[in-house]
Amino acid sequence: MSSAQARIVIANANEAEKAIANLEGIMDQLERAVSDETKYVRAGRLREAVTLDEAKTAVARLYVVESDRIKAAKDAIAQLVPEALHRLRQRHDSFQGLLRTNLTVLATAHAVSEGIMRGVTNELARKSTPAVYGASEGLRTVLVERTATGGQAGQSSRIENYLGFPDGVSGAQLTERARRQALKFGAELLTARAVCGLESAGATRLLHFGDGTAIAAHTVVLATGVSYRLLSAPGLTELTGRGVFYGSAATEAPSCAGSDVYIVGGANSAGQAAIYFARYAGRVHILIRGADLSQSMSQYLIEQIDRTANVEVHPHTEVIGANGDEHLEQLVLCDPRNHETTTVDTSWLFIFIGAEPRTDWLDKAIVRDPKGFVVTGPDLLTDGQRPAGWTLPRDPYHLECSLPGVFAAGDVRSDSLKRVASAVGEGAMAVALVHRYLAAQ
Repeated sequence: MSSAQARIVIANANEAEKAIANLEGIMDQLERAVSDETKYVRAGRLREAVTLDEAKTAVARLYVVESDRIKAAKDAIAQLVPEALHRLRQRHDSFQGLLRTNLTVLATAHAVSEGIMRGVTNELARKSTPAVYGASEGLRTVLVERTATGGQAGQSSRIENYLGFPDGVSGAQLTERARRQALKFGAELLTARAVCGLESAGATRLLHFGDGTAIAAHTVVLATGVSYRLLSAPGLTELTGRGVFYGSAATEAPSCAGSDVYIVGGANSAGQAAIYFARYAGRVHILIRGADLSQSMSQYLIEQIDRTANVEVHPHTEVIGANGDEHLEQLVLCDPRNHETTTVDTSWLFIFIGAEPRTDWLDKAIVRDPKGFVVTGPDLLTDGQRPAGWTLPRDPYHLECSLPGVFAAGDVRSDSLKRVASAVGEGAMAVALVHRYLAAQ
């Protein structure tokens, strides 16, 4: 924003303040007529170059009471608001209110494809942590979500090794509680917003949306998680959503009653799904490329699988094809050691073969490792030298990215431990570092 534009914004805001003063009498009448439901029309003024100060006094408290008196008062308010304020909103729509934000938690991961029913993986249990801690500690916090809330944690049928839940908790329950908690502390949730770029604008960090708008903040926490990696085999793409799923959901299990269910993957998410589906399916088959589960799955899950009579582990087994017309009917399996193939009848395949960070939208704004995960803290230093473009007289904080004021937490961060509890801890740590960063500015 140029200095001339800034002066226009200030002049328009001053005119709006005068209009607000003239409305005080009408507002007193409205307060006696309007009960609980209110609507705030806010005006802001510019402070410190491009940062809008705290929202001004509400222009009107009116709404929802269907009476001529309220409607007439509403019309009067609309007429008294100056044209200058209207122009201010139009010209700076993407900045109004949002430039007041201290912390933007970017919780948006890109869908693998439109056809993947369970492929959108936004680590809400992880990413909501900075939103909850940021909002609860007084930071004006906006949580940006590409799709509906959920994600890797949200897709888990049961999480049994998360502190405080001795009987376990479903991923859906955990993520929904995190969402409600963030909203309770005043975080603003923006859904269905695809972020396509990040840039620095002085002391401000700008996130650009796919619709051409933008949001600005003092700091940004990248908690975008990961997206499921696709299994490459003939027939799987065509049958995705029709018997072939990436991840799983509790709603799928009753549909599998009495059937043979095949699960690809040897990590915790696959084990959790197998235990859950075993309650409904006639038999659950876990397909892994390795010799056993010990290298990739927690011991408590391995023991549960061993105790579950209708769960069978198939080592050295890969899916190399799928057949079916309107729905999955058959899978072609292969032993990579001798290339021997087997065709099995099934209507259900759930795939858990790892994930990718999907951070291509960051382009060159942030340093990433060869796999696309965000590099942070000490890992950014090369032979004691700070990353190129680093402008501060200090080393990056532990979770700070190569752009000062931008932090990463959870699965999107390079070399992070891919567990809910550790990512939640990183989210809380990121907010503590945000406070330290803001205090130094």
